[in-house]
Amino acid sequence: MNVKPPIKIPAKNLKSIRYSGLKGRIVHYPATTKAKQTFVIIAGQHGSHERMLSFIEFLADYGDVYSIDMPGFGGMNSFASIGKPISHESYAEYLYAVLKTQKLTSNITIFAVSIGGQFATRMMQMYPDSQKWVKTFVGFVTFGAGKDFCMKHPYRGIARALAVANSNPISLPIFKLLVFNRLSVRAFLHVFSLFKRKMKSNDPAMRKKSIEMEFYHWMMNDRRTHAKTTLLAFNEDLRVKTDELIKVPMRHILTANDQYVDDKEVNKTFRDLFSNYTPHYLTLGVHMPSAMGGKADIAKLFSQELIDEIIDVKGSAK
Repeated sequence: MNVKPPIKIPAKNLKSIRYSGLKGRIVHYPATTKAKQTFVIIAGQHGSHERMLSFIEFLADYGDVYSIDMPGFGGMNSFASIGKPISHESYAEYLYAVLKTQKLTSNITIFAVSIGGQFATRMMQMYPDSQKWVKTFVGFVTFGAGKDFCMKHPYRGIARALAVANSNPISLPIFKLLVFNRLSVRAFLHVFSLFKRKMKSNDPAMRKKSIEMEFYHWMMNDRRTHAKTTLLAFNEDLRVKTDELIKVPMRHILTANDQYVDDKEVNKTFRDLFSNYTPHYLTLGVHMPSAMGGKADIAKLFSQELIDEIIDVKGSAK
């Protein structure tokens, strides 16, 4: 569906990527300093380069930044379109192949958001040699098992039922026609923006931009992929995939009052998955910060202690 994003990324920072019949984009922002660190951003559900641009610009002050399209999100076609299952394993295989073909195989810092953290974790489980590529794995409000979610009944049950319905090839067209049409989605977002903390703003222009950003993602993201990955998040536990700990330092940025993720359960899960795990807490109040705040607002989230943990500041301007 042809919907223009409210944020435009310069053409000089974009290039196409292809994988087994899938077409996507990769964003590259060169370091604004002489820093030699390389960041690879893996967005989550409802993710795109446009949503992550504030993070990209912030991290570019410390090194080269690459942001990789994920199949089914941000306008990239889905695994279903080429007959592949929408699974952790498909995303892991895709990530491994893209990192290898883009020569991002040395001293990288992976910055993975929400379910993007599951995909990156599964890649490192399936392909142990990829662990040698990664200097640090930074998770941003990510999770590794269904029990990590703190959604309460009946909301969890409703979310699961909607995901099942939207992953069904028979009921999905009905939902697209009646619920996920332009008029319904726009009307819903206008009402939702009055209550959702991430979208609320006293500035009408900022609120409008937030609505347009959400509208873009609801229109561009593949509904079946969104539903299937929701069920993956609810149902699967990455700890049962292998007995081997991942030998990459993980630094997890999370919040104690996330509306979706239970920080205590998440910490248990990742201590079972990684040999070196450290959580870092933000006072955020939501699962993800607004995409419209800009680089300066993202910078306010990162304390000097956190920057020292995840960023090699040698040679940078900071």
